[in-house]
Amino acid sequence: MKILLLMALVLVENSGCVPHATGPPFSHLEGPETGKVVVYLYLANITSAAHRIFADDVLITKLLPYSYYRYVTVPGQITFRLATTRPQDRVIVRALPGSTYFIENRYIHLAGMGADYDLIPRDQESALAALQGLRLIVPSDW
Repeated sequence: MKILLLMALVLVENSGCVPHATGPPFSHLEGPETGKVVVYLYLANITSAAHRIFADDVLITKLLPYSYYRYVTVPGQITFRLATTRPQDRVIVRALPGSTYFIENRYIHLAGMGADYDLIPRDQESALAALQGLRLIVPSDW
């Protein structure tokens, strides 16, 4: 059964039915401008839908399969969330000037019940490994 599901996902992805990011692939970290903060948000697996990401209740991007978004903002407390009200779908960043942060939109397999997604902060080393090969979300992607 798992093999059939995997084959179906591969067919859907290769058929062009799954939306995808059209920006350039990730190549290196770009630090923040003076007095700013950068937050890299990424989705490093397949899904059939865009995942809306909010910062302080403002829609900032829609992550697509194998994509990332570079969010530049001012320092301070920022609450990132998915388009739900569940606590596990939130990450609070206390952003310091000149800092870079990483948040993964993580896939969770629910045995016998499908799948779900949440947000999880990541350290730079694991985020850099995950970002390799992901494409930048550009405004025309959503």
